[in-house]
Amino acid sequence: MPVFFDSRLLQDLRRFPADRPVMVQKGTAFSAEDLYKDAQNIALGLSEKGFQPGSRVLMLVRPDISFSKIVYALAMLGAEVALLDPEMGPQHFDAKKKQFNPHWVFVDRALLLLAEHPVLRFLYLSFARSPFYVGVPKSCRLVSTGNRFLPLLRKTIPFTTLLRKRSADIQWTQEEDRAFLITYTSGTLDAPKGVVHTFRNLYESIVRIREIQGFKGTIGAYLPHFLLMGISTGNTVCMFDKNLDAPKRLKLIEAHNIAILFGPPSDFTAAIEYCEKHRISFPPCLKLILLGSAPVYPTFLKKLRAVLAGDTLIQCTYGMTENLLVAMASDQEKCAFTGEGDYLGRPVNGLSVNIADDGEILLQSSQLFERYLDQKDRVTPHPTGDLGYIDTDGALVLLGRKKDMIIRRDTNVYPALYEKTILGIPGVRDCAMVGIYSQAKHDEEIWLCVDAKGLDVAALRKALMSGLKAIDKEAQPDHIVFTAIPRSGRQNKIDRAALRRSLVP
Repeated sequence: MPVFFDSRLLQDLRRFPADRPVMVQKGTAFSAEDLYKDAQNIALGLSEKGFQPGSRVLMLVRPDISFSKIVYALAMLGAEVALLDPEMGPQHFDAKKKQFNPHWVFVDRALLLLAEHPVLRFLYLSFARSPFYVGVPKSCRLVSTGNRFLPLLRKTIPFTTLLRKRSADIQWTQEEDRAFLITYTSGTLDAPKGVVHTFRNLYESIVRIREIQGFKGTIGAYLPHFLLMGISTGNTVCMFDKNLDAPKRLKLIEAHNIAILFGPPSDFTAAIEYCEKHRISFPPCLKLILLGSAPVYPTFLKKLRAVLAGDTLIQCTYGMTENLLVAMASDQEKCAFTGEGDYLGRPVNGLSVNIADDGEILLQSSQLFERYLDQKDRVTPHPTGDLGYIDTDGALVLLGRKKDMIIRRDTNVYPALYEKTILGIPGVRDCAMVGIYSQAKHDEEIWLCVDAKGLDVAALRKALMSGLKAIDKEAQPDHIVFTAIPRSGRQNKIDRAALRRSLVP
């Protein structure tokens, strides 16, 4: 008799009306019953194949309905699931993959085909417009998804075989404090930072998100973790391609009656510009926009507000990989703030904030992660790495970052992480990466300053995008400048403030 692990995450799915659509993908709706039954069949199929509780699973599949079924099945089995950003550079992906050390991998067959055929891989990486490839571990059990007609040499378990209907007596055991989801911070200066979340602390974040929403409505999403978050809040999730252009995205919002959107400010810039150019507004069905994952400035909020229906709410969230939701402020509150720093709003329920002697923001919360993957325990209260203060109304205000991190779109870019790689490119003598906020993009732009010999911009960009010295897609510079790198102090550190002054007119 297989033993499955129950949690509030699964209980929510069982409580939904069986015929309620939980997800819409390319016009096709999937019910709560479809999702739950398929997840249970997958779990039973994996159990038959020898899957053990606590097995580590790496997900290299597209965020779609199959992804959701797999993750719910892995929750039943008590797996530890890693979501790695597949668009990171090969060195950083491999480092995180090595640290996680998976036992099982769910992988798209197209990736396996490229892994097996070096010539095909070379041609694809050389000529594809937006090539994507990451190495697949060789010592793991593989479950293949995607096009089942692609010929493979390596033995895999086809995902379709796991979907077969199965019946068995299942022994359920309640488990909330079991490690479940491992997510990685966008960048680290040295070793990868795997953040371990339990069922309990993940669900606490879902509870806080429910409190924000305040009403029901279809959620538009493209990120995999928002699939699960959206489903668990009791709403239908409509999946869309994040690369949709502005007119298609606006049409999709209207066609699917999307009421809630979440994303960084940069996700909305193209649509704002399109609305301004054509003198139109976002569809009136949109009732709530949750902004997060990057700084949100009043100049952006005023432009967004101007193209929204009057009753559309804007909530700006502040959180991090270790604690998904910390504080929240409306656009009116942020625009009305005249003090020093970036107004983040009042901390959410169940969270307490303290400020260390050096100004660092410290958190204690029921949402807090369990630990980092390479550590036994976490530090409590959690040091965020951000500097700030609490104003007289109890709101949190951000002053800056302890480390010179760049936040572009929804990704943290740590300059020192990439500078080390760039210095290995032949001809590069010194380099520095700085972020400068662009009013036009409502986002930080990355400027790469390089002291080099025998290189031009085209050659350097080619080295950064492919080969052994390639860096993450999200860290690719917007601008490259050849210049001497200013340094100062007894430790001869890069003077990034001087660099910014030289770059800003």
